Amino acid sequence: MLRKRSKQVCAFTIAALLILSAVFVVWAMDQASSGSAIQSDADKLEVELVTLRASGFEPLEIRRPKGSFVLLLEDRSGKDAAAFTLRDVRGQHLRNVNTSRTKFEWHDVLNLQPGDYLLTSNSSDSACHITILP
Repeated sequence: MLRKRSKQVCAFTIAALLILSAVFVVWAMDQASSGSAIQSDADKLEVELVTLRASGFEPLEIRRPKGSFVLLLEDRSGKDAAAFTLRDVRGQHLRNVNTSRTKFEWHDVLNLQPGDYLLTSNSSDSACHITILP
């Protein structure tokens, strides 16, 4: 029981560090491109964490306002590799991402138009539905 609890704490700590790292990288890139050291609260990016587990995606749905955000994808499915696809509901592919045992996470800044999107994986029957509000 103690070993399982330690693994859970370790996994949570790693996930938190990955999120903080992603936010820092995005912030640093924004600072470098803008040349400004001052940033308003309106310019800060939020992070949406999506995890693929053996049981499917967590969460199954994301609803968020229009605007840029960081999508952080973690592959915790236990498979050797997975291919992810982000597409709109009409089927237009927006991103294709591959993960492996050595590269199990991916992140990118997205600025999706209002509408509905699907994040799917070749190693799961579930999908994460992303709704961008107007």
